[in-house]
Amino acid sequence: MKFWSTEIDEFFAIGYNLHELGVNNWALKKHEALTALKQLLILQVPILGGDVYEKHNGNIQQNYDNWYCNKLDDESKIDFIDRSIKIAIDYIENYNIQDEEFILFTLVPEI
Repeated sequence: MKFWSTEIDEFFAIGYNLHELGVNNWALKKHEALTALKQLLILQVPILGGDVYEKHNGNIQQNYDNWYCNKLDDESKIDFIDRSIKIAIDYIENYNIQDEEFILFTLVPEI
């Protein structure tokens, strides 16, 4: 199932498919999300934001935590890419996680 682009979907698809929840994206564990962000930086794809999901008894549900990043009016594309990925990395790395198996992140790339 294609959500973003073949290249992006390739490394997002290691996560949990959220299509059954009505979301055309995958939820990634912390280390998977951080790895995906490194790949997106290489591909020069900015991140517009993301959502946090929780896994309870095998069910995935949104916990309504999220972040976003808009391009600034005078910001170059490369600066926006760098800043948006840094914001995403900082958010994920600093998110309070008791058990990494139960917290998942989605990433929303600009395509």
